[in-house]
Amino acid sequence: MLPYSVNEIYGFRKSGKFHKARQTYNEIYHLYGEISEQSKVCPQYVLTDDSNSGYEFFSSLLKQSNISCAAANGKSNIILNLQKMDQEVGTCLIIVDGAAFGSEMRDVSEYLKEVGGIVLYAPESFEWLLLSTNLIPGIRVSQILEHPETYIDSKEYASWERFFTALSVNRTQGNPLWSYSEIIDAAASR
Repeated sequence: MLPYSVNEIYGFRKSGKFHKARQTYNEIYHLYGEISEQSKVCPQYVLTDDSNSGYEFFSSLLKQSNISCAAANGKSNIILNLQKMDQEVGTCLIIVDGAAFGSEMRDVSEYLKEVGGIVLYAPESFEWLLLSTNLIPGIRVSQILEHPETYIDSKEYASWERFFTALSVNRTQGNPLWSYSEIIDAAASR
């Protein structure tokens, strides 16, 4: 029941001429490959894992391009929402908080292989994505974003997603122009 990142799911390969002598693993690899934003995607439909700030932002942003956006209302509802979706909709982009999506990754990955026409984008969290834009004046968090494991205390935060949310709220608190909700609205209007 603990949230864990899609980027922290590994497989092990044994290799080399001594691989039968004893059980050793010589290579660790990301089980689901590298999930990144490197490929350009032009979706006709976007599905977010939650109905909060990420959904509000993407819904507002995509409205300008006449692209439909829906909220799955929880990471466990992604496949259910995809099954209900009209197959004629075209390319679908799923945006999830990668820091907490690991428990759903196996089922979603299998579904994506079967269906096709669906792309998964899994940044650490919406707040991580927002902070990485450097949109907020006077706040430079690049060091934290590059090496979050150095800054996140697991006793205080159950997931990186919660850390980045707290960081976003704390770093913008007291600034009426750049409060967390104002940032979402401002970023969506760009």
